[in-house]
Amino acid sequence: MNFIMKKIYQIFLIFGFLSISAMNGHAQSSSWQVRILDETGEGLPGANVQNRRDRQIGVTNINGIARLKKLQIGDTLIASFTGYQSAALVFEGKENMVLKLKKGVALKGVVIQGKTAYVNPLKPILSETITSGELKKAACCDLSESFETNASVDVGQSDAATGAKKILFLGLSGKYTQIQIENIPYLRGLSSAYGLTYIPGSWVESIDVSKGAGSIENSYEAMTGQINVRLKQTTDTDKLYLNAYGNSFGRSEINLLSGHRLSGKWSTSVLFHGNIMPVKLDGNNDGFLDRPAGGQINLMNRWKYKSDKVVGNWSIQVVEDEKNGGQKDFNSNQNHRTSPLYGIRVRTKKIDFFGKNGFRDLGKNEQLQAAVLYGINFTDLNSFYGRRQYLGKQTSAFVNGFLLTDFGDSKWKLKTGINWNYDGFDEQLGRLTSGLPAYDFSRNETVYGAYAEFTNQLTDNLTWIASSRFDYNTVYGSQFTPRLHLKLNLDESTVLRANAGKGTRTPNPVAENTQVLVSSRELHLDEKLKQEVSWNFGGSLQKEFTVFGEPATFLVDYYYTYFTNQLVTDLDTDPNKVFFRNLDGKADAHSLQAELDLTPAEGLSVKTAYKYYNVQTTIIQKKVQVPFVPKHRLFLNLSYAFPGEKFRIDWTGQLYGEKRLPDTSAKPEAYRLGENSPAFFTMNAQTSYAISEKLEFYAGGENLTNYRQKHPIISPEQPFSKNFDASLNWGPITGIMAYAGVRWTIFK
Repeated sequence: MNFIMKKIYQIFLIFGFLSISAMNGHAQSSSWQVRILDETGEGLPGANVQNRRDRQIGVTNINGIARLKKLQIGDTLIASFTGYQSAALVFEGKENMVLKLKKGVALKGVVIQGKTAYVNPLKPILSETITSGELKKAACCDLSESFETNASVDVGQSDAATGAKKILFLGLSGKYTQIQIENIPYLRGLSSAYGLTYIPGSWVESIDVSKGAGSIENSYEAMTGQINVRLKQTTDTDKLYLNAYGNSFGRSEINLLSGHRLSGKWSTSVLFHGNIMPVKLDGNNDGFLDRPAGGQINLMNRWKYKSDKVVGNWSIQVVEDEKNGGQKDFNSNQNHRTSPLYGIRVRTKKIDFFGKNGFRDLGKNEQLQAAVLYGINFTDLNSFYGRRQYLGKQTSAFVNGFLLTDFGDSKWKLKTGINWNYDGFDEQLGRLTSGLPAYDFSRNETVYGAYAEFTNQLTDNLTWIASSRFDYNTVYGSQFTPRLHLKLNLDESTVLRANAGKGTRTPNPVAENTQVLVSSRELHLDEKLKQEVSWNFGGSLQKEFTVFGEPATFLVDYYYTYFTNQLVTDLDTDPNKVFFRNLDGKADAHSLQAELDLTPAEGLSVKTAYKYYNVQTTIIQKKVQVPFVPKHRLFLNLSYAFPGEKFRIDWTGQLYGEKRLPDTSAKPEAYRLGENSPAFFTMNAQTSYAISEKLEFYAGGENLTNYRQKHPIISPEQPFSKNFDASLNWGPITGIMAYAGVRWTIFK
């Protein structure tokens, strides 16, 4: 770990220099613009705009424009004007907002309430926004831990040895969910296994979780939904912010953020994350590490330019990550091909550059806007699992340019654009008993696409979005992708949504299933793997009401995903083999979720949910339940802020139903598993105390029920035998874990 400690020291020196520079700079307050219009589109001078959270009020000028300061993602802005109905919108980070008021009496109440996590009833697409305030309810070291207080996204370990995280969304693997940073595709290909750990929680401003076939503007890949991460903006980053964390397993990490406004138009920020796990943890005494040792260096530099008509954002991120696992006595410097001990090492180097440029009032037309989003990624993966080596290099590039315009009295909106996407893979997997190449997954794939999206408000209560795109893939040929979304306001507090759409993606069999490498299974692949193609249909009902005089929300949604082709990962046919096959039969997923969010007493918020998954695919002409997916899940989150809101307690409990396990009946009796895993219950809790607006301490625990999967590794005493398998992970591996940390705004 010397190389990591040296780099952390070098980064600290750089950060010290940047922070001193920032302290000597001239700070300016950020402000956001809200334009209030009447029904004809004319500005309303003298209208009031109030932030519900801090009661800040702005008054519109002669052009109907008001300016507000210190807004936070999730703030509710209420606009009012004599003789007009009040209206509200939720601040989502946009620098320029527009809100229309209708003539008539004031509404009795405003549907939208300021929350740390909310579903905006104004959006046609069902989308939950998780704010930075919600993320503070848990340790949230990285993106994989950002959903602990969220009912929609399931996160767990992919196996019992590597520490890789996986997510389930609508009951399906996270590979079917498009993960983006600020609407730019981020985690793809070689980053699939560990990419969730490359986005530190302290860097995140908010996360948008959209269900179903979402926006088509970036690609055709979003099959079950989209997770869009918005990082802290340069203008909102404190001059120097520290978040330090440590836990009882020996892991420690530090986050340092520094933002600086260079002039009225230019600003920049530096975000640093470093973590280290020097302890070799083997809590179940099976000889294998429960969590890999290692560390990560993660640095990002962001720039922003803003003028009256042009906005530009650019970011560059550099990640170096190392994970060392396997048997406790294995030394990562040993030759893994000849060592009698089973070792695991995953070294990843990653560089990402992404940016976007926006242009307003093109040709002096206030209704015509344009933007260009782009990114390029380089990933270098060097890993081995026992005596099997897995190497890969990936170069990916992405460009999306579009025009956005309003017409027809602003009831029609048209977004049209073009995409270009390139993926270059140099990827090899060695044999089970030697490092010699057995499989070569190298390919070069380019996609050219064009799309159009129409949004129309047919009536005051009915909005629809119709979109489609056409793409040409140099490997797989042409693709046509249609999607449709409808939103109907049944009354002022009830919203009904429906959607349908197609999705397509290119599978990466090994990169997206690295857990199978931690076993003695031989790999077998169909000669030519096809693209995965699915159709998603869904709907939701959102109801806002009051309980004990406080706002409450009930939300129920159902989604059905049907595959016309799927990459089937077959672990059942032979317990000593894994087959990657094209679908020969049917595959589908049913997802039902009912959620209730309420505030039964002042300071107390309650969120509870029930989820049902029925996910099946065809294996050797037989339709079976997909393994490791619980049919039933119950979720409960309680949060209480004491008077004054300096002291807060957060508690989350989750009950997971049985999960089908792969068939191991052909193994010797001592190495067999049951047909299903048992149901189990886990608890996490955290307390936080804010000494001041700038300084907060937090402490908590995870898996407080101390529930652990018994014998998570089959045949750990003989890791090179044909019975060895660490990939069949269905529950927690480690027991109770305690942690503590500090959030400190050193210089505002």
